[in-house]
Amino acid sequence: MSNYMKGIWFPVTFVSAFLAVYVLLAYFNVENIVITMFLISPFVVMWMVYKVLKDGTPSGKTFSDHFYDDSEYKRIPDQD
Repeated sequence: MSNYMKGIWFPVTFVSAFLAVYVLLAYFNVENIVITMFLISPFVVMWMVYKVLKDGTPSGKTFSDHFYDDSEYKRIPDQD
């Protein structure tokens, strides 16, 4: 496991699984559980965002140097 995902893998995995279960239950028309999950979902997402912001590791790349964080593409300086 990468160092970046060390503290945040559980919240990200849990919320992704929560979404998958929600979609499947909505497809199979299980209304009571879907409504309950819909009402709980903002809190689940806020918990994940909090954990990622608190425990996540910044990449160290700046927007002025790298256009995309996940590639080595370097920005071309303005020709002003």
